[in-house]
Amino acid sequence: PMLGFCVDGKLVSLVVTGGRIMVIHAAVMVVASMVAAEPTEEQKKTEATEAHKKLDEAMGWLIGDWERESTVGGKKYTFTLSAKWIFDEQYIEITDSVKADGKLVTSGRITCVWDSCQNRLFRWGIGHEMSGYSTGIGEATAGPGVVFDITNIRAGGKTDKRKRWFTRIDAKTFRDER
Repeated sequence: PMLGFCVDGKLVSLVVTGGRIMVIHAAVMVVASMVAAEPTEEQKKTEATEAHKKLDEAMGWLIGDWERESTVGGKKYTFTLSAKWIFDEQYIEITDSVKADGKLVTSGRITCVWDSCQNRLFRWGIGHEMSGYSTGIGEATAGPGVVFDITNIRAGGKTDKRKRWFTRIDAKTFRDER
């Protein structure tokens, strides 16, 4: 399977082969009257700045390290999440994990970007329990927060769909609903 989106005026593709995800950055493309033209440096900077602003507005509040603990059925659960800007602040990378009584239950890595071609949030992720990958389209919500409609593509081609919300409660608390 292959997915495509635009970042900073460049077409970016994700290709999944043999359980590995490869990111391919294609040539810069602006099409008008069937002729490809190279955007000016000023156009590239403007688009990159706008993409960063849109991503920052939707998800910038999540940057940092978060942890929460709860007890369910006598087990102590620890949820950790770390979000940071990567690649000239054009992407946000999120790593998260859940432990029960100190033993890893699940972990994953998500990369989020503002898709300037489609004018929307796009995310893809991998998790140790999936043996596959996931993609999603997101939108900002009140709170601040963001909700993603996610498709999980698992080993053997099995797919399932779900939503995932990240909602800020206060400066130290957010809710992650799956």
